[in-house]
Amino acid sequence: MQNFADVFRSSGYAVDFGHFEAAEPVLLAESPYALVCCFEASEWGDLLQRVSDVQAELTQLAARAPSPRRWDLYVVVHMLTRAPGPAEEALAEAIEADTRYTRKFIRMTIPRDDLKPLETALRPLLPLRPAAVFDLIEPVEALRRELYDLDVPHGVADVALAAFVQNDEVEVP
Repeated sequence: MQNFADVFRSSGYAVDFGHFEAAEPVLLAESPYALVCCFEASEWGDLLQRVSDVQAELTQLAARAPSPRRWDLYVVVHMLTRAPGPAEEALAEAIEADTRYTRKFIRMTIPRDDLKPLETALRPLLPLRPAAVFDLIEPVEALRRELYDLDVPHGVADVALAAFVQNDEVEVP
């Protein structure tokens, strides 16, 4: 769960490890907008009951310190094994579809040594990334530089680009 903690912490969450009766240990991640409880499981047989129990404990925890975020509760389960069949896949879908009390996410077999898949799996809970910054350059000037770099004679490149700008066609003398 340390890799989960690292991702949440780097996204501005306060993180702490705790112990719930239904799952040990649990990771609690809190921001001004959400309280998230994460735990790992390997058995599919009792998953529905464990999620229900963790959800109940998280709801009780949130009720002890009333705040607007008590309505923004999330349970994330990292299944250490893939769903062995369609019944378990349907169970995971049913758990996620049940949004009473908390939103629930079931994530399966996330690699521990690569944060990229983990960030992707947690994307619904992470803040938006800043917009990419690009150097804005005039496309014709970019093309001119590229033609010069390709050793096209400057005069030919300049005439062709001037004709293109004026006529939307390339004319080479």
